[in-house]
Amino acid sequence: MNYKEAEKFLLGLIDFEKITDFKYDFDLDSFREFLSHIGSPQNQIRNPILIAGTKGKGSTASFLASALTRNGYTAGLYTSPHLINLRERIRVDGRPIKKAEFARILDEIRPFIEKRHFRTFFEVLTTVAFLYFIEKKVDFSILEVGMGGRLDATNVCDPLLSIITSISYDHTEILGDTLQKITREKAGIIRENGFVISAPQEKEVKRVLEAICEQKGSKLLWVNKNEAKRISKSKKGQTFEIEGFRFRIPLLGMHEIENGAVAYHALKMLGEKGFRLDMDRVREGFRSVKWRGRLDIIGRNPYFVLDGAHNVESCEVLQRAIEDYFEYNRLILILGISSGKDVKGIIDTLAPLADIIIFTRADAPRAIRPEILRKEYRGTKRFCLAKDVRSAQKMAKRMAKSDDLILATGSLYLVGEILGTMRAARQRLGDS
Repeated sequence: MNYKEAEKFLLGLIDFEKITDFKYDFDLDSFREFLSHIGSPQNQIRNPILIAGTKGKGSTASFLASALTRNGYTAGLYTSPHLINLRERIRVDGRPIKKAEFARILDEIRPFIEKRHFRTFFEVLTTVAFLYFIEKKVDFSILEVGMGGRLDATNVCDPLLSIITSISYDHTEILGDTLQKITREKAGIIRENGFVISAPQEKEVKRVLEAICEQKGSKLLWVNKNEAKRISKSKKGQTFEIEGFRFRIPLLGMHEIENGAVAYHALKMLGEKGFRLDMDRVREGFRSVKWRGRLDIIGRNPYFVLDGAHNVESCEVLQRAIEDYFEYNRLILILGISSGKDVKGIIDTLAPLADIIIFTRADAPRAIRPEILRKEYRGTKRFCLAKDVRSAQKMAKRMAKSDDLILATGSLYLVGEILGTMRAARQRLGDS
């Protein structure tokens, strides 16, 4: 099986990232039974760290992986979704799994998949990550939870640390319609007598997490809301201080400082557990972290910014960050949203920023047609409809003057599609 064949096989499996009307009743015992036939790799990966939450999972995971790599450890990183190609999701020391390695591992487990059908896209990809991390003898396996936590495929391993990033409303039709219900699902990654680090949370989220940790006898460390102080900022990055240490990061926005603070405390806890960590090398790791598609400046004169915000809370964060970092004459908003999201809430949050709105759709099964998005808009700003992302880009660039700002957001699929048109982005993400 070559890479194209491997990709075709994987994409032919049921993918709940692209479906909304399904019953959330996955059976992790069934997945464990499948894994047992290939040696239970979830029990062989070294020092797994599980990261659940609604916002900031990927950034936090990337900070951790980069800092550990700079400290001489081999760090495996598993994230989702991908922006351009599947191999982005599985990395070791910042490098995506190679095409040949991806195809070979998938080919080796294909007979077990076909024999025990109804293995999902995410389960199989998680299995490939486990096997690759074992093969590469990684020292740490950093696993971003796909959805929820309790029933997520990543949750079959026994984590060294469980990290909970900021929790807000998302996937409510699946995880529950209250913050308490969503939190209980996310908290499914917490183990008996485990170690837990949480970002600052709303009061109702905090109460649920504290009750679960008390019940399970787990040590819970809270990251305080104003613990990390921003010292400086520019469009190239920002500097923050925490517990007397200063860190420069290339990611923009106060929310990324919060994610950096969570990663800092996770690294500090690893140090307390006996892992050797040098703070200067942690600084190097934070300074060199890469995480595309989040307040990502891909053009200047006019500024062209991409952000994967896809729920109301992340759109509010984006709104504050745009106001914090940019001055412009007009803002041209390219907006595409997937089904299952709070469409009206997202539009109502972002529309006040814009002078012109271009409603469009990504090339993804769950993408909502621009005509439907337009019907949800009740404002008076000028708007246009674009049949696809490429048309939306061309339309925005024709409209924009050098002192304007183009912002494309609402969906990571939309962001990935724009990045996919950039040859430089492909080179940075690896294509070997």
